Amino acid sequence: MAYTLEEVYRELRDPRVRFNYAKCVYLVTQDDGRTSYSEALTSVQDLGLGTGLCATFSLVFNDRLNGSQRFSQDKADQVVARMAESSPNHMDATFRLDSWGGTILTVNLTRPRPLDDSKLYLGWGPAIGNAPGSALYCICFKEMGLLG
Repeated sequence: MAYTLEEVYRELRDPRVRFNYAKCVYLVTQDDGRTSYSEALTSVQDLGLGTGLCATFSLVFNDRLNGSQRFSQDKADQVVARMAESSPNHMDATFRLDSWGGTILTVNLTRPRPLDDSKLYLGWGPAIGNAPGSALYCICFKEMGLLG
């Protein structure tokens, strides 16, 4: 099941529900064709970017090989993300690229088809790292649960 950012916040903050995380999927495709992907557990906290729905991702890329295996986990970049609703159906996502000296990127993402019950957030922003051009960012939330 997929969730909007508003639904995640509502569930995580409701003491009757007792969930303390939501799984987030983060995907970026850059102008040069490189694609990166990660999943992480998010929670309401401050990881150095301000309080919000935060997570630390191990971002893997299609151009980083381990033998013939793409998206090699042993060549992942560490990215800290903070996601906050900027208006209904919109979120601002701030990413700190820890593997790239702490570079910070901010991207505004939108649910392009909220009336069709789409729960996928899309937005254009800068390419990751030293790459020129721009990138398409995609974020979605799935499954919530209780850890600990």
